[in-house]
Amino acid sequence: MPKIISQLIDFAYAPKNRPYLEQALYTYFEPIYEVTDTNDQHELVRVLGPKIFQQLHTCAMEFFFSNDYDEDDGGYWNLIDRFIATKPLGLTEEDRQYLKGSRRSLMSVYEVLEVVPEQSITVRDLVRGGKPVVVYEKAATRSLVKWDKMALRVVDMGDHYVMAGGGLMLGNEATEYALEAIEHHQSLSEFVMPMLMGEKINDEFFEHIRQSLWAVEIGEAYVTALLEQRIRAASDPAPMFCNTEGHKIVDCKLTFPLTGDKKDIITRIVAIPHIEEDEAQKGTYAWAWLSPPEPMQPVREKGKPRNTKAVSKKPQPHDNARYTLRGRLILEKDALRIEANSTERAKIMEAMVQEHLQGLVGKPNWEMTAQEVMMGIKGGGGRRKSKPSRIPEPMQDDRLIAALTHDHYQKWLDMDIPMLNGKTPRQAVRSKAGRKKLVELLKYMENMEHRQSRASGQKPYDFTWLWKELGIAEALEAA
Repeated sequence: MPKIISQLIDFAYAPKNRPYLEQALYTYFEPIYEVTDTNDQHELVRVLGPKIFQQLHTCAMEFFFSNDYDEDDGGYWNLIDRFIATKPLGLTEEDRQYLKGSRRSLMSVYEVLEVVPEQSITVRDLVRGGKPVVVYEKAATRSLVKWDKMALRVVDMGDHYVMAGGGLMLGNEATEYALEAIEHHQSLSEFVMPMLMGEKINDEFFEHIRQSLWAVEIGEAYVTALLEQRIRAASDPAPMFCNTEGHKIVDCKLTFPLTGDKKDIITRIVAIPHIEEDEAQKGTYAWAWLSPPEPMQPVREKGKPRNTKAVSKKPQPHDNARYTLRGRLILEKDALRIEANSTERAKIMEAMVQEHLQGLVGKPNWEMTAQEVMMGIKGGGGRRKSKPSRIPEPMQDDRLIAALTHDHYQKWLDMDIPMLNGKTPRQAVRSKAGRKKLVELLKYMENMEHRQSRASGQKPYDFTWLWKELGIAEALEAA
């Protein structure tokens, strides 16, 4: 309904309404100015960037749309009510229902429980509780995954629910800050608001005003967490789990048995595009698979005209300024070994070898070791070391990854996990505090799995058995 919202925004800037709009915008942005050490919206755009500012501004406008203001006769008025009363041109019944739903809506913190692609998301209100709600929003299904958290307004359309235009993606920190701020605000407002409003206030109106201000608390929490995240990123900009192409770091080794002559194998390998001899592996038959080189700047020799072509140089695996090492091929006595740091790269190299060395090598065996540092697998003093899982016979890619992932999580149940205060998941579940941390950790892991699966196009790993194994499946049902 962009047209009707556009008309509503124009109406908000009308001379009669503009002072109230500016008051609402200032109420919304004042704590954000303080957090960012800015004085106006222009400075805020410079600090946060135009995209984030626009998201916040949309939330601020919707905050204004749902607010009530004093009438001269002692009553209250609302912008949407005024707008509908003008009988705007082209207003449909659906528009009217959306506007009325927006007028009653409240910004809250929601957790995503289920995503039906191109159809709907099921969300739970983490502030007010209650039953989960199915929200019909196609665009949201393309970016949200299970256990994501988001600040949004759910608009009641009578027979179904939709999302309002303003929303903020919340990480775990921002969610925690927002929930704490709302809880503090609720306690404080119990005493302050009745004194400010006097006899005019009634319970229903009081609750609406109090809850409408959650939008302000959430906006401040979102920006605070964002700035803290940027500070951490500036001090440690290197990605923890991804290679330069954004793939999850997984140590992959593929071993192809030799079925043909070594000389023929070497001849064909050196003819593969972007495969160069690996000088770091002297004394062995080893090659590096390099990223395609970037165009080089022309180098003009003395006395030569300016249009001389670029002087090329032979790429080297260690030439990080221009080339990225994407994998290695190592020819051993009776096998050809591939090494890569992601399953995506390993699959490309497998296809490359099968295409160019057809008839000279057999089907490969895979070894994969996931670098789950954050989960305590590497360097976490785990009780049982995670070893590469060997798959003796070739398998389909999805079956292979599923088998390795399942094997990893079976071992994970008995590993000492730093995020669980050094306890294993089986130990942590025995206490109330440990169970709470374990639920948060499983949600985090499952959320990351769904996000990575969406990026790779693979089916996400099903964590249901883990919840049941640990005896906390009721946490899923409660969700």
